[in-house]
Amino acid sequence: MSSSPRSDAAAGTRLWDDRAALESLRGVLDPADRAGYKNFYLDRLQKLVLEPELRRFRPEAVLDVGCGVGRLSAWVAERFGARVRAVDASPAMIEAARRRHGSSSPVSFELFDGRRLGGEPGGVDVALAVYALGAIESDAALADLLADVRRLLRPGGGALVYDHAAEGREKLLRSPEGGFYWLNRTPEQYRRLFEAAGFRLEVARAVAAPQQGLMIRAHHRGLLPGRAFVLLPWLVRLDRLYAARRRPRRRDDFDLLLVFVAT
Repeated sequence: MSSSPRSDAAAGTRLWDDRAALESLRGVLDPADRAGYKNFYLDRLQKLVLEPELRRFRPEAVLDVGCGVGRLSAWVAERFGARVRAVDASPAMIEAARRRHGSSSPVSFELFDGRRLGGEPGGVDVALAVYALGAIESDAALADLLADVRRLLRPGGGALVYDHAAEGREKLLRSPEGGFYWLNRTPEQYRRLFEAAGFRLEVARAVAAPQQGLMIRAHHRGLLPGRAFVLLPWLVRLDRLYAARRRPRRRDDFDLLLVFVAT
């Protein structure tokens, strides 16, 4: 299990500051995707996976941990008519989120100091963390955060995690910019950490890496123009159904969906 963070705090701040300035989805998905088609695909794929799991909890109050520029926060608020409290440790990301979504947004964007979330106990129906927990390298720090999330959730409320994962043993990945690391934990590590915080595991499902889908592979090979994902969004749904039936090719780097229930 991880114990000592390896990321440089200043490097992490610079990384998220730089990414917050990127247009569209590049700051929170793939910064190299200048055309935007891959990120459109990834964004839609994640929403297809998350929507039925969110719906089962009938969310009225949602906590989005590691919200970035608020892409999922705003979607949850619009899709479910929920009140969304969105938190992030990056001041630049919070500023970008407020700027993009405006003062009339039903989402409350807040800077998280990394210590305590605050708020009334039991007032949240669902906590969401998408591509967020891997940035917390220390298991002790993550355990503290999960205990705080559990305090905010009502009994029977849900915690949804969508993140990079590894099988067998954790893997630490270095960002291309350098100085910042992402920890791919195993499903078993996540289960132990959440159960210690007062959660019960309901769903653990590997989400095949996007490159394993038929349509996205055709796009990478030049056989399908990227704009097809925008003009024919059902192609992403088709890929989701295809990829869901296949095991990830790489055991040290795949996306994982976890659904926990507060006990």
